[in-house]
Amino acid sequence: MLVLFFILLFVVLSLYDIQKSVVLLFVMNVFFGSFSFWGFSLMAFLLIVQMLFFFIKYPNSIKCISAMPFKTAVISFTISLLCTNLLSQMRTIPNMLFLFCFYFVLLFILIFFFKKEPASFVRSLEYVSVIYAIVIVCYTFFELFTGLNPFIEMMIPREDHVAQTFISEVRFGLKRCQSFFSMHTTLGGVAYNVAAVLIVFYKTSSKNKIMLCLIVLLGIVVFVTGARSCILSFCILCLMLIPSLDRKTMLLVFLVGIVFASEYFLEIVNAFINTDKIDGSNSDMRMTQLFISLSYFGQSPIWGNGSGFLFTKIVSEGLDLELAGAESMWFNVLADYGILGVIAEIVIFVSCIVYSVRKRNKSVVFYVIGYFVMHTMSSVPGVQYELILVYTFVLNAVMDYYKKISKVLSVRCKILKECQ
Repeated sequence: MLVLFFILLFVVLSLYDIQKSVVLLFVMNVFFGSFSFWGFSLMAFLLIVQMLFFFIKYPNSIKCISAMPFKTAVISFTISLLCTNLLSQMRTIPNMLFLFCFYFVLLFILIFFFKKEPASFVRSLEYVSVIYAIVIVCYTFFELFTGLNPFIEMMIPREDHVAQTFISEVRFGLKRCQSFFSMHTTLGGVAYNVAAVLIVFYKTSSKNKIMLCLIVLLGIVVFVTGARSCILSFCILCLMLIPSLDRKTMLLVFLVGIVFASEYFLEIVNAFINTDKIDGSNSDMRMTQLFISLSYFGQSPIWGNGSGFLFTKIVSEGLDLELAGAESMWFNVLADYGILGVIAEIVIFVSCIVYSVRKRNKSVVFYVIGYFVMHTMSSVPGVQYELILVYTFVLNAVMDYYKKISKVLSVRCKILKECQ
């Protein structure tokens, strides 16, 4: 019933305002991706519905394909997908089509709406992101203080949700939270992406103190996941804020940081250095996973063994359980997609940096680096690495929009002064 409710809600919203529906789909992609419908990801189903509504309403939109950025990244990833799914031992054409639509059709639709109605697009993105952040923060704090997660406990017995366990571990003296998501690292990845969007709005629009408070609270959400990769990545992400904070705010953040550091700093440093002495992943586990991944990589080094090979064929069948929750995206890429996949992922990373630098939005580079570090250091189920292309475009689009607004206002001020 819950899945049907989401589908009905999304269809009604798409009929009412298709732009708002695609913004909602983008912001909440991980949440929707946690559910399944008729054996498919709910995110896949909603994306197909979105495509149908979109191309029926805007049949000539395909002309805007020339405005697509990241062409080199799209081509390299497409070649990798095609070769892997057509030449490997495990051919998953439906999965290939979904991945292509998920990464690139969603990007195309977002670009179209930004070009068509930039003000409305940016406003919708801000409202949805703020509300989503508030909901995540409130529910995570509820889980932290009560030790309960009724949503996940309700989802575990269901076959249409990916949640398989309630995280009860403790790290840094606090319960590791997962909020509405299947894993704590997933919550960390979602909070990271939502915080990045809010940081851009804070930097470029009104510098709203409420927005800054939400960013800080999302940072606390990342911390209570206990995921070291997410904590380090969020620290890198916060470098985006430095040029935007006034002295008083920076002093306040610094004092809060000192209080926080006095309580948890040594524990955090110890968690990074002495990985063998804490629960969770450690250096020996990572090395074991790397060697196992390399052994499967050697079976088909060029185009890999097939999309989802490690999980579907190896982990699910109990052949190498050490790879359950592989602690780096590169382990999966090596075994599943081979050298072509590795090249494609590197091209995606470099393309995002080059795009942001060319747009003169160099602070977005910190987001790209943080995202890369997070996925390199740990597995983040549901938070797809390739979505970095979509987020990089959105962050740059918001910054470009407010730059244009600022220029228009400055020109108007000059004209007014001259008239006086």
